[in-house]
Amino acid sequence: MKRSVILVLVAFVFALVGCGDGGGTDANTPASLDELSEEQLAKLSPDLMDILDAQGSADVIVQANPQVIYAATVGFQGKQLEADPAVIWKARQQGAVIWKLTPEQAVIWKMTTDKAVIWKLQEKVSEQDLYVDTTFDRIHGLLTHVDASDVAGLAKLDEVAYISPDREVEVSNFDLTRGTVGTDMVTTRTGYDTFTGLTGDGIGVAVIDSGLYLAHTDFAGRISAIRNFSGEGGIYNAVDGYGHGTHVTGLIAGSGRASSLKGYNTTFEGVAPEVNIIVARVLNSQGVGSTSSVISALSWILAIKSQHNIRVANISLGVPPFESYSTDPMCQAVENAVANDLIVVTAAGNYGFWQGQKIYGAIASPGITPAAITVGASNHRGTLLRQQDANSHNDSIAFFSSRGPTAWDGLVKPDLIAPGWQAISTLAPNSTLALAYPGTRVDACDFGGSPCGESNADYVTMSGTSMSAPLVTGAIALMLEENPSLTPGAVKALVMVSAETLFTENSSSSCYTDEDWYDDPTCAAEFDIVQGTGLLNVPGATFLAGEVSAETNLLLPGDVWLEEEDITPTTEFDSTGETVVWSQGLSWTGKGIVGVDIWATFQQAYQPGEIWSQGLSWTGKGLTFTADPVFSPEVLAEWSTSFVSPYSLGGENRVLGGYTYNWEGSPDFSSASDAWFPEI
Repeated sequence: MKRSVILVLVAFVFALVGCGDGGGTDANTPASLDELSEEQLAKLSPDLMDILDAQGSADVIVQANPQVIYAATVGFQGKQLEADPAVIWKARQQGAVIWKLTPEQAVIWKMTTDKAVIWKLQEKVSEQDLYVDTTFDRIHGLLTHVDASDVAGLAKLDEVAYISPDREVEVSNFDLTRGTVGTDMVTTRTGYDTFTGLTGDGIGVAVIDSGLYLAHTDFAGRISAIRNFSGEGGIYNAVDGYGHGTHVTGLIAGSGRASSLKGYNTTFEGVAPEVNIIVARVLNSQGVGSTSSVISALSWILAIKSQHNIRVANISLGVPPFESYSTDPMCQAVENAVANDLIVVTAAGNYGFWQGQKIYGAIASPGITPAAITVGASNHRGTLLRQQDANSHNDSIAFFSSRGPTAWDGLVKPDLIAPGWQAISTLAPNSTLALAYPGTRVDACDFGGSPCGESNADYVTMSGTSMSAPLVTGAIALMLEENPSLTPGAVKALVMVSAETLFTENSSSSCYTDEDWYDDPTCAAEFDIVQGTGLLNVPGATFLAGEVSAETNLLLPGDVWLEEEDITPTTEFDSTGETVVWSQGLSWTGKGIVGVDIWATFQQAYQPGEIWSQGLSWTGKGLTFTADPVFSPEVLAEWSTSFVSPYSLGGENRVLGGYTYNWEGSPDFSSASDAWFPEI
């Protein structure tokens, strides 16, 4: 019965295809931007015209307005079908499967045409004699080359939602690292490249970076797929000419085989040494790529996701935040990936410090989107101790780690932190970084191995949030091995709630062992816009992953999530004997939340496809809402006078083996938040 109703609707909707108005205006290209309305000018990225003034023309990413195209394609009568019971029934069966269309709209679109939503914009762009270089169907975008008059013509089209330059993306510039986050408690080496415990076995991890040194023995037999989007070499040329991607991948997935075979007194395996590796090369041998290459990489990963069981992607690169995450094309690609059940971990960036001054507001894109798990960097101070070492020092925020709030949207970022100081991982010999920083190569003899010398090195030391993000990525792979049913939102909640809050140095040492530290006025936690909820706790996160429902992806808000009636929110670290107290909280736009129901009760934020935003509702009696983590008076006083303009973050600011801060002039600070948050 229902099937016959659907067939009738299909025939009816096909009859409507020609009823629309064609979509958009018939744009005679304006001679200048002066002819555009305020609404049309708002479609242009703030830095676009400066680039065109300087270069004359540029590659741009044009994002379509899917609602305008939908309305023009299906017509008025087609839109009326959104309330038809048969359409609603079919929509419930398949869910929302077209980006930014409702499930009902997706059903009607598919009954109307087999074309992608971007097709109408492609037609309009072609009518303006512009060549479409690439389309990004998943986010309804395309890449083309324009001058100023072309931009004016595009902005006049109703089908166009936003236009931004195809910006360059760059890197945000171990044993001790593993011990600090506690991976030694969940994974045990039993041979040169064999392990027991949680290892990430069967989980696919995609690394969007500069490629991989494929011959490194630490990755042998686990490279599942490769693709090159850098424009340097063929599509299967994953060679890491820069050296960054190999180091990042080793922190996630290295087996440590080289260090084991060569007799090191410690081994340098990654957090998840048995995951399958998917290599998406987007950076060339100089460490530079483009926004469009990252978007293409994410689309490819989603296309092969099921084949390789890819559950998480790592992006340790970025650009300054030139627009809101809601229009930033790279952020939109990340949001689309998360909506399609791919967890995306990003580096916060290395823009946290300049000439002795802390900088705020410099979280890099795509880490500014709430869809991503954004990771800042901590400094382990050379010890396994997380709390107070012999000099009464705690692990601290690395001075270079980018701080929130995010430009344009004022969101809390990072989400958490992980060690990013002097991390030892796999080396890509003869790469740009290996040759530029020979002193960062790890001499085997320093760790009791052989042969000695930098020329025989298999590992290298680097620092930065680029090194912090892969530690979280690896931890997530272990969590997914423990509980494959976890959704992106559930994973984000568990890594945040199990993280250890770091306190200022003048706080009492008892704060680190007090489960109720929130109620102790002597416990001054570092601000959320600096550390998120705190320092990555791998054994705590994997423990929680195993305690919550093994059918998490099937639950509804309000359902019981925790299998055990009660658990203690602490982790005992075997290597140091420390008791690590969890943060027990989450932090996002406008408020923070603390309480047992974060992990005991399934929440709206954990549903498949859910992106954390201001409209989230929370269920449970055991919850406490905290002060605004960005705009409460105390926090605002900390960052408002050193909030940096994104436009001054275009210089080379890399943290690679050493520290070089080569800004293009001085950062431009704003003394008032009104410059970036006019709505607040």
